[in-house]
Amino acid sequence: HGWDPACTASKSWISQMGVDKLEDKDTQPFYNVLVADGSNRYAAQENLLPIEPEPVSHPEVGRYFESYQARVGYLPNQELAKLYPDDRQVLWQGGGQEG
Repeated sequence: HGWDPACTASKSWISQMGVDKLEDKDTQPFYNVLVADGSNRYAAQENLLPIEPEPVSHPEVGRYFESYQARVGYLPNQELAKLYPDDRQVLWQGGGQEG
């Protein structure tokens, strides 16, 4: 539900989470992620893999998104769309990695 072009967390958080051990350290995009287990995460781009969109049961989904579309995922609400006007929705084309 949003992202930063580089990590905006405190130096102590960066050290505690091992961000300084990542290849691109704190200079890569970091994403605010709503996780299916109900938690929120601040994740480095290199730690994320594309997956086929699927609905997620999370108490904050309605706070940021107006609807869900298969092969696209969640569509941002007006407030989120204004915060990230250059982001666009794309159709899922496959290509995620299975691990």
